[in-house]
Amino acid sequence: MVLEEELIFSDKADAEEFIKHVRAAGCSGKVRTEHAIIPETMFHGRIQDLLKLLDREIDRHKDDPEMADLVALSVTMKAGIERRRENLRQFFDEHPVGAIIPERSLMQDFATIIGKMATGEEAGEPDPEEADAIITAIGINALLEENGLVEETDEGLRLVGTIEPEEAYTYCPEHPFVEVEPGTLREYGIDVKITVIAEERYIASLGPEIMLIDDPEPLWDALDGMDVDEDDVDILRTTIAFKQFIIERIMTVLEERGRASREELLEESLSFDAVLNKEQDSASFILTEEYVNGVLNDLKKVGLITGKDSKIKPVSAK
Repeated sequence: MVLEEELIFSDKADAEEFIKHVRAAGCSGKVRTEHAIIPETMFHGRIQDLLKLLDREIDRHKDDPEMADLVALSVTMKAGIERRRENLRQFFDEHPVGAIIPERSLMQDFATIIGKMATGEEAGEPDPEEADAIITAIGINALLEENGLVEETDEGLRLVGTIEPEEAYTYCPEHPFVEVEPGTLREYGIDVKITVIAEERYIASLGPEIMLIDDPEPLWDALDGMDVDEDDVDILRTTIAFKQFIIERIMTVLEERGRASREELLEESLSFDAVLNKEQDSASFILTEEYVNGVLNDLKKVGLITGKDSKIKPVSAK
């Protein structure tokens, strides 16, 4: 249906809860699950080799305006890898072989900080230095484990060896290397690692009645705290508003004439202008016959219009 809409959730319970609110508002709705396989490509190599290749790419493309974004990304990635190298160097300076690294729930600490930032908590706002320290510690732990330099003990992680920081192996996203030939990667001793991840998305399907709800604000309020992209919500609200202008156009023609043929409604609705608000902002609608026909079919299904194609009229008309 043309007037149906969808909203994507990453949490099934949130999607189902939202549909409860949708149905309570008088609109049909259901949740369906979409399964996806997402390949995530990473490049794996020694820090020094990744930095050499990044330098090569930066130098190769620095004078090409069309590659400016790629060069900027490479520069950012290079800085990040250099930071990993220096963090690891400092760690080795401060921790001799055999040292116990106290176990901390770093990921839990990190999740708590991100949660505060996402919800805008004022009480106990995350300290930037604390957040940076936790992120750094997570990165160091990953480097140590990746290079086999720690072992688990009852006391915590034990440092069992060191390595020259620039010779430590690490991962790097594929984006800076999109222009690199596979043979060049091998020359620099860099491997491609692909992780295939299964992911579910929960689609809340909203029936065409969503266009007829007088006050949809309670629906949007119900989304507060749910795991849904705010941009998707904004797009949904805007789309509904524009479709309501199309419906209003069709209903205005019918109310003025009492009844009209499908052909006449198409003629009046394929191209028109509408005033959007009291500030007199306007929008021009340029539609297709297929689209307007779909709107008309949906309006019949929700009981807003009735009649044969030669004599369509509002249901409210006698």
